Amino acid sequence: MTPKDPTPGRKPRGYPIAEVCARENISRRTAWRWIEKGVLKISRVGPRTGVRVQYVDPRDDDPK
Repeated sequence: MTPKDPTPGRKPRGYPIAEVCARENISRRTAWRWIEKGVLKISRVGPRTGVRVQYVDPRDDDPK
């Protein structure tokens, strides 16, 4: 799973969970399941900032 249309200049803090749900056409519960499975990762949680998630790059796990 990769972003369908990466936006140039997007800040590295991630996407709002609602935006990920809309982009992937999934429910919020499914997004949380993906977070639990490691498909998505939480990049930011804080007061008044909401949850930000990032796509996990499978190439990051490859030993070199």
